[in-house]
Amino acid sequence: MRLSLPLRTALLVAIIGSLALLAPAHAAPARGHRPNAIVIENQHPGSDLWRLPWPGFQVADDVGLQIKGFAARVTTHPGGEVALKVTVTPAQDFTVDVLRLGFYGGLGARLMKHIDWTHGV
Repeated sequence: MRLSLPLRTALLVAIIGSLALLAPAHAAPARGHRPNAIVIENQHPGSDLWRLPWPGFQVADDVGLQIKGFAARVTTHPGGEVALKVTVTPAQDFTVDVLRLGFYGGLGARLMKHIDWTHGV
């Protein structure tokens, strides 16, 4: 499975069965200065999906080996791809949420991509 992500992104892959005080969002950058990309990024809505476990879901363990997965790389450049390696026991469907770690109003991450049910073997 390969993903194309829009930003240089640190990935936290949740597989289921800067505090920005420099300038207000509406302020125009000073003449000759570019907007701070981190300040702009941290103004996007946040997500707490990285806080596992979620109500109603069982966390996989190393004894049952229900599902395991990881990203082949933890960062990518704009438009880059990241391969995901996933194995499940027994064969089953799963979803994938890709999050960028950051401040995001104190929530700790931003949901970058959700992949609906995928069949794993």
